[in-house]
Amino acid sequence: MKIKKALFLWSVGDTTYNLLESLISPRSLTDDDTKFIDVIKLLDVHYDAKRNIMTSTYDFYSCYQKSGQPFAEWKAKLCEKLRHCAFTTSALHRRPQDRALRDMYVIGTNSNKVPHALLKEQDPDLEITEKII
Repeated sequence: MKIKKALFLWSVGDTTYNLLESLISPRSLTDDDTKFIDVIKLLDVHYDAKRNIMTSTYDFYSCYQKSGQPFAEWKAKLCEKLRHCAFTTSALHRRPQDRALRDMYVIGTNSNKVPHALLKEQDPDLEITEKII
């Protein structure tokens, strides 16, 4: 494991190495008691820090499909933003993420036809919605 940690630290570059040094301080990255898994956990916690739910939700609902942007690319961007909105911890019904994506497909698409087609449906699930698109 010492070799794995050493190779990882050698390969991450100056910026990430300096970040890791500041995150682990006052300990040292090169200490024998600092394990590879500890270094990875430091990065995980740093990059997955809890975000503000309100700003994350605003970002989600402000993510409109760009002209010429493929649907799959837009969907991937929406799914990434959705991760930080805490819809699953709210008082909404059982599939709040599907509901939010479905709503955004109506609100955010740059197509005039998609919203009209979807709004004709009573309460389609995400699979039916994506088939309509």
